[in-house]
Amino acid sequence: MAPRSARPASALTAYVLHRYDWSETSLILDLFTREQGRLAVAAKGAKRPYSQLRAVLLPFQRLHVGLGRVPKAGQGEEAVSEVQTLRSAEWAGGQAMLTGAALFNGFYLNELVMKLIARHDPHPTLFDVYAQTLPLLGDADDAVIASALRAFELTLLKEAGLLPDLSLVTLTQEEVRPGQVYGLLPELKTLLRALLHYHLGTPQLRTRQVMLDLQGLER
Repeated sequence: MAPRSARPASALTAYVLHRYDWSETSLILDLFTREQGRLAVAAKGAKRPYSQLRAVLLPFQRLHVGLGRVPKAGQGEEAVSEVQTLRSAEWAGGQAMLTGAALFNGFYLNELVMKLIARHDPHPTLFDVYAQTLPLLGDADDAVIASALRAFELTLLKEAGLLPDLSLVTLTQEEVRPGQVYGLLPELKTLLRALLHYHLGTPQLRTRQVMLDLQGLER
């Protein structure tokens, strides 16, 4: 494995959340950057066979990206509102590509970020937790994976301003005392998913539905 390259001063640290076809040769990327949050970026020529970007613009891989200015409205049919041009992209190190259930869990994280985090709204803490969660998705211990997913969901809800105040005392919630050590239970899955779906306005995310459909075919 090649050594990780140093990040240029003007570059952003990013992950590809999703990619859309823009033309026969180009892509629109939904990037999650540590410095500027979610960004829409045009990768011109990235689909060409000889493009160096083809092997770089992959999901779940840490990147260093350089971007151009945001195009102004009314610059012809190719101008895309609030979409910046990708000038450069380099692999910045990371784990092997996710496969199987880990791949679906990775896309689940991406779907949550895209639907609950607005563009141009930096969340460096969430970005760091996202980066820490990815390698855990391929762990052989299901409990490790479940705990990692719950921790990410809690962080996402908190960063999005949607997590209830855990310091309040209610009939179903005891006071969270400073200085005490608390464990994260995987059994929080049902409660967190209910809270997520409430704010998402949908009972089922696309990635979860695809996974359930595939599991049904296997059975």
